[in-house]
Amino acid sequence: MEENLKNIELFFNYNMKIKNLMYDLAFKDEYAYNQESLIEYGNKLFKTLDIIESYLLKILLIFEYDEKYIIALKKRFTNYREEFINVQNSVIGLKKVYQKNISDMRKNFIDSVNKSFIGYYLYRGDNVLEPVSINEYLHFLHASIINNEEIYQKMPEIESIGENEYNSIHLYGKRNDAAYEIFKSFPIKDTRVDILSLNDRILIMVRDLGHALMIEVTFKNEQAIVNYFIPKICNYLMANELRGITEVKNDSKYAKGSFEIENNLLKEVLFDFLVKVPKDEDMFKEGGMCYEEKNKKIL
Repeated sequence: MEENLKNIELFFNYNMKIKNLMYDLAFKDEYAYNQESLIEYGNKLFKTLDIIESYLLKILLIFEYDEKYIIALKKRFTNYREEFINVQNSVIGLKKVYQKNISDMRKNFIDSVNKSFIGYYLYRGDNVLEPVSINEYLHFLHASIINNEEIYQKMPEIESIGENEYNSIHLYGKRNDAAYEIFKSFPIKDTRVDILSLNDRILIMVRDLGHALMIEVTFKNEQAIVNYFIPKICNYLMANELRGITEVKNDSKYAKGSFEIENNLLKEVLFDFLVKVPKDEDMFKEGGMCYEEKNKKIL
């Protein structure tokens, strides 16, 4: 179990390194001065692609992804190199290929990931589109790892509270004060809650809140940055009242949001947020999925 903890820490470490490499690889005006500058950029580009590919392959191997993902990744990086070679003397071409192969994120790809990687779900990842860019690979890996309750439950367990597996709160990973305070005072007791405490973040998965509410808390200076994903919108009117929500409509399938708060207010604000997330019973209220369907039939 300690090895599993080490692996997920490695994932976040590699994830950040890749993001920094992607940022550093963006085409700058100084590379367009002359042919020598373009050659310099090309050398840097191919070296960086090798490093990024090695990190992504390590993640796939560490988390035992199917061989098809490894084969597809290697093929994709071969294509990246070929496309960059074809435009290596063109400033416009290099910028376009960088955007397509490294930084782009297709809306339909993001949508396929959000609909496929949700906690406590048997068919996880079945309908995800193949990643095209490195940025899409990162999004795919991040979603598939942090929305997988099996990964949480393979971590070293620090403590648990509850009557049985389905009505219990579990704290995993490395104990720290912020995570332990959240665990001990968690406001929802009638479902399964998995809390994973890591070096620089806290991951929380709550069953039966929007099917499986996923929260990722990271820390910067004296601020806590809270990102959340709600895979099922039980009531869109209630969801739109949540702190930091990206607006949802009555036909939205999922929701995302984020907010920042001072570290010392994290528990208070997080718990206030949690008790407002729509549940299955809210589907029968105005704004709920079942309420909307009922009114359509009446009309």
